[in-house]
Amino acid sequence: MRIGLIVAVGLVLCGSASGGGFPGRDGLVVFSRSTGDQQAALVGVDPATGSQYTLGAGTAPAWSPDGSKLAFVRDGTVYVAGPDGSGATGVGPGTSAGWSPDGSRLVVSRYDGVAQPGRAQGTLQLVVITLSDGSETQITDGTTDALLPAWSPEGSTIAFTTATALETIPAEGGTPTPLSLPGVKTNGGVSWSPDGWYLEFLDSGGQVWTAAADGSRARQLTYTLVGPNSFAERPAWSPDGSTIAWTAGADLCVTDLAGYVRRVTRNAQTSARVLASLPDWQPTGGGSSAIFVAPPGANDSIGCDWNPGVRVEMVDRNVSPSIFSVRSLQQLVFVNHLTRPLNVSTTMLGEHATVDPGRFVAFKTVPGTYDFTVVGYPDGVPRQGTFAVIPAGSVAIDQHTALRYGASAVLTGSAGGSATGKVRVMSKPSGASRPKTIATLTPSGGHWRLPIAPKVTTVYTVLFGDATAERTIRVMPELKVNRRGGTVSATLHPGAALAGGALFLFRLGADGWTQARGARLSGAGAATFRNVPPGRYYVGFPGRGAWWATAGEPFSIGR
Repeated sequence: MRIGLIVAVGLVLCGSASGGGFPGRDGLVVFSRSTGDQQAALVGVDPATGSQYTLGAGTAPAWSPDGSKLAFVRDGTVYVAGPDGSGATGVGPGTSAGWSPDGSRLVVSRYDGVAQPGRAQGTLQLVVITLSDGSETQITDGTTDALLPAWSPEGSTIAFTTATALETIPAEGGTPTPLSLPGVKTNGGVSWSPDGWYLEFLDSGGQVWTAAADGSRARQLTYTLVGPNSFAERPAWSPDGSTIAWTAGADLCVTDLAGYVRRVTRNAQTSARVLASLPDWQPTGGGSSAIFVAPPGANDSIGCDWNPGVRVEMVDRNVSPSIFSVRSLQQLVFVNHLTRPLNVSTTMLGEHATVDPGRFVAFKTVPGTYDFTVVGYPDGVPRQGTFAVIPAGSVAIDQHTALRYGASAVLTGSAGGSATGKVRVMSKPSGASRPKTIATLTPSGGHWRLPIAPKVTTVYTVLFGDATAERTIRVMPELKVNRRGGTVSATLHPGAALAGGALFLFRLGADGWTQARGARLSGAGAATFRNVPPGRYYVGFPGRGAWWATAGEPFSIGR
């Protein structure tokens, strides 16, 4: 991937991907990520490596069928841009868009301007736009909003969602047809399978479903232990047809058609909640079908792969497992895979719960040996099992900011519970093949501390009894910036380790900070920008392997 032009918190680099094939190989998955009240950004993820790229402000991304263009929404306008988000051209008002199979038209969801009580902009209707001449045709005229349109691969049908149902309509207009999905409460829009035979969607519990294009043969794929986001969603079918992507909380998740769930990204929640939404999957001639699984981290938000202890799967004929052990402080979770409610009770604390189809119940645990019973199976026979809750220790590493190169700090944390002994601290510097033990510490008052001075970004792991915790301490190069007239020079230390890396000069303009120039660092870690015109600037290093991003203070160059 080539380096693209983007500025964001952390100086994330932007990549591009292109190519043909529809259906084809799997390129980038692009979704929208918002933080609190900030403007949402388009984030691209390479599902084969987990690499993330910020493509600019926007939401509701939609790839063209050949993967060469990206439609998205910004400030109520639908834009069409290159695959890296560049060259965006507005095509008209809208809240979301879908491409025709030949890439010549877009169907957008747009307010009709007919004011209704409490709805000054009117109702969202579906409008088809021909990109070559800008001509438009409104194909719905309903009294409820038509959202998140998706054009079928063979071109005859457009699927969309309303407040109460999933519906389809002929692409040239006509009467919408609600899909019959008995007992399923949907949340958001659909994505079509590459062959056009099936639809995928999310239910109100945040689970992934598939159904035939007419709504028949609906089947729940996932049984994750997290709820839905707070707004209408739309999953994305991979171009090769094998995988479905959706978002949960701040992250991108995938499932295969057997319901095996993997988490591709791991992002910590902040005080201003981070939400990801509306992914779309790029078709490309040279992509990979490999799926990256993001490793666990100490600051992970709870996501689609969350497994707080032991899961008991209540399936068609039995429960699995029926005999097991769980560590104390973990949870015991019962997941209902049936299409009818089941009742669960345990002798642990006398708990009892009714678990609706496709949902779960979680119990806190205390040490001891207990029984459980599940009733509600069609044959009337209770399913029973036993489990032991084993005492366990706990350990944690406190949060820590990134360090400047050459700086030292004190790593701190807690250790407690029923476990005894010493805390073992291991470190794995970036580039190392395996972690190495660097200290064994005796906790004092339930806490431990260790001076550290990492030279590169390092993963620290602590172990206490059978408990573990992990934290990454990132190291930023030391950046020095000098300017003389229109010449700006910068050096990074340690220079030799960063030789050949990218350094950028950013300029403040009407649209915010944008990249003005780029340069490669010399063998001594230096770069110079000459003949810089007047303006407000700063110098930034986007990070490279063992090194975290860093930036200098903004400065002005006068006339």
